[in-house]
Amino acid sequence: MAKRTVKDVGVAKQKMLVRVVVIGITVTVVIHLILVYILSQIGFNPFRTAPFPAQWWIFIVLPTLPGLFVIELEEFLFEHFKWDLDNSCTHKNWYK
Repeated sequence: MAKRTVKDVGVAKQKMLVRVVVIGITVTVVIHLILVYILSQIGFNPFRTAPFPAQWWIFIVLPTLPGLFVIELEEFLFEHFKWDLDNSCTHKNWYK
């Protein structure tokens, strides 16, 4: 049996965490769909929820788009300039 390196264990944990996150997102979306859309269609709506009207979505989506662009811009800048996060002002360097 081959020895497992720290990197192998880290990759295995990362794959497991990705799986857990995907399962969590799926469960959240399913519960949301049940509470907002399906229960109201069958006439049982204990929380009196309703979907947003179609006219409201422009006011919901527009303010969120700049946040997505900032995340992508940051990712591009870190890769383009090859900034090293390990040598930046992280919590490790604060306590020296």
